[in-house]
Amino acid sequence: MVVEPIQGGQEVQKPQNIKNRGVEKRADAVDTSKTGDSVEISKTAREAASVQRAVDSVKAVPDLVRRERVEAARERILGGNYLSPKVVDEIAEKIANLLLK
Repeated sequence: MVVEPIQGGQEVQKPQNIKNRGVEKRADAVDTSKTGDSVEISKTAREAASVQRAVDSVKAVPDLVRRERVEAARERILGGNYLSPKVVDEIAEKIANLLLK
């Protein structure tokens, strides 16, 4: 297969020996453990990884306090505790303040 040149460029031909599956280690590949090559992780990347580990561990812990508070609020709602005029006025004021921001 030949690709026509663009503005006088050279012809590009399709490579003949392409393998579609997997990656094979070439015989002339270099073992980097013997050459002294290394990789340095930046301080920012290490800190980001540390923060991500902390976030993951917090997410793994059950949120018992929140569940208990939600259940307590649900019981108060079902019990009619929030139907008093005072509570309705307070909630309306908070909603209005949020909308006016």
